[in-house]
This record gives sequence, structure tokens and C-alpha cells, in this order.
Amino acid sequence: MIRVYIAGPLNGDAMEYLANVNRFLEAERLLRRNGFAPYNPAADLLAGVYAGTLEYDDLADANLAWLEVADAIYVIARSPGADREVMRAYERNIPVCWSLNDLRRQTMEVFL
Repeated sequence: MIRVYIAGPLNGDAMEYLANVNRFLEAERLLRRNGFAPYNPAADLLAGVYAGTLEYDDLADANLAWLEVADAIYVIARSPGADREVMRAYERNIPVCWSLNDLRRQTMEVFL
């Protein structure tokens, strides 16, 4: 399966953060239904609730490790954090995709 890292905004006040988590979950569901293996950084919400002590850098560093082994990055919206992830993907020659059609096209070019 093609591994896809999901990027987008997560930060914000409590309601905005939860809305962003929902967007990530929707993207994850879309990618799974279309045969991809997505990595959803918003799942960190559960780790943060459980541990109660995780810092932003703890989570960001772990997420970057997943990004670096991804076959593609799927951007649901721009944000400062997502822009950094996109730049990291470009540095590592990981295809950056902005839609499902873009993801299909770029991964077909690479994996066929």
C-alpha cells in the first residue's frame, strides 16, 4: 500500500482544534476508502489526552519521522506547520498532493 502522510492545520482554540481533528479524520477515511495507507498526525490528540504532558515538539518530531518514510503527502489545508511539512517533503523528493486526484496521479507516476 502507498503510505500517505496527512498535513494541515491543527492548532487553534479548543473548538477550532476539534474541527481540525475532524478534517484530518475525514481525510484519513477518504484515503483509506481509496486504497491508501494514511498516517494521521491528529491522532496525537489521544496520546496527549492520555499522557497529559506531551509538548508540541515531542509530537512534531515523531510526526516528522513518519513524514520521512511516507510515499506521498496529502495536504488538506495550509498552515505554518503544514507548510514546514511540505518543505520537508520537497527536500526529500516526496510527492506533495493537494487533492485525491492529484494523489492518484502522482502516485501512479511513481509506483507504476
